[in-house]
Amino acid sequence: MAFTIIAEHLHEILHGGDPPQLLMVIHGQGGTGKTRLLQAITKMFCDAGCAERLAKTALSGVAACQIGGKTLHSWGTLPAGKGMPRSDTWINRPSAVVVLGDFHQFPPVAGHNRALYSQRPTSNKCQLGRNIYTEFNTVINLSQQIRITDPVWLDILGRARIGACTSEDLSEIRRLVLTMEDCKVPDFSVAPWIRWNNRATEKHRAQSGEVLFICPAEDSTHGLPLDLQQCLTVAGMSPKDTEQLPTRLKLVKNMRVMITRNLATTANLSNGSRGSVVEIKLDVREDHIADEAITEGQVFLQYPPALVIIELDYCELPALRGLPQHQVPLTPEKCHFTIGSGPSTRVTRRQLPLTPAYAFTDFKSQGQTIEHVLVDIGRTTLLRDFDNNLFLRHPSEDLRIEESRIEGLVEETKKLFKSTHQQVFTL
Repeated sequence: MAFTIIAEHLHEILHGGDPPQLLMVIHGQGGTGKTRLLQAITKMFCDAGCAERLAKTALSGVAACQIGGKTLHSWGTLPAGKGMPRSDTWINRPSAVVVLGDFHQFPPVAGHNRALYSQRPTSNKCQLGRNIYTEFNTVINLSQQIRITDPVWLDILGRARIGACTSEDLSEIRRLVLTMEDCKVPDFSVAPWIRWNNRATEKHRAQSGEVLFICPAEDSTHGLPLDLQQCLTVAGMSPKDTEQLPTRLKLVKNMRVMITRNLATTANLSNGSRGSVVEIKLDVREDHIADEAITEGQVFLQYPPALVIIELDYCELPALRGLPQHQVPLTPEKCHFTIGSGPSTRVTRRQLPLTPAYAFTDFKSQGQTIEHVLVDIGRTTLLRDFDNNLFLRHPSEDLRIEESRIEGLVEETKKLFKSTHQQVFTL
């Protein structure tokens, strides 16, 4: 139904019509075919010879790569922080806006009281966002699960979404906790778990025999290195404060890494993209590396590597000249931040936008299907027992109310579609 509505809207436009603006929301939990639907829509636009009319955006770089699109900030030329858009792209009124997603997959970054489903917006901006969202009156819910085939777990996950798990559900979930006696603990020494370990980078170096390079960021102010006090200040800063360029990075050939900045989403070089290190080229300013360091398997560098070649897990681009398919070069990025106050000091950092990819947050997994995973649903420690209330309480009362409104709109959309497509439903 969703595909047909969009296809008919496009057909009318291509044949000179001027239909009302289509504002559609397509809900569906993970595994119900949202990505496949978008792929079908993309193919339809390409087959019709109007691919340039379709803009695909996502809120994260890795999700944008999965759909062959751009981040919403990049497409709309929106600044990362506060400020106005840098072009008028966002002003043009599209003939159709289709939003796909699932309110249950991730909690709102700004909190439930600022979510689109909040029944009591806390500011004028939140109210404006809510008003715009409620204008989307064509609503479809994808309910057929494609990915999950186990009927028991299909029911459990359905109840877990709304905090309605039974005691039997909780018992079944607990069988996955590694500390429980009846947990079927996998063999972490064989694939696919061999890539995960509490100290995966060091373990990989020990097993592979490759050299571990400890790569510092190159920090400077006014073209000069930082003094000791400034270095200490910078060392205590979080990656968020340094635009995701780490103060120190450990690299080993063939280790698993994740890109931490949106560099080129069309090449899958985006925040959250994963792959393996193929080659590490050192900066020409590096001193000669002593044989003793090579023997010990650990080298402290003075500068970030000049170049790292990454073999990406997912890349649809043709092979680059001189490199095999899926391999791309990555060079250090620059960022600027300030330290201190009265007066503050502006620091320029140069570093590779990478981090080990043996563990990452759920937000980094957005839009991806990961076949084998260990999940920590706690807050402070890993792989432990959980609070039953996580599965017995609805995520948000406002969301519960919103779901009732969505169900009504879904039924209205079905009735309208049926009234205009009688031949489809007539037996």
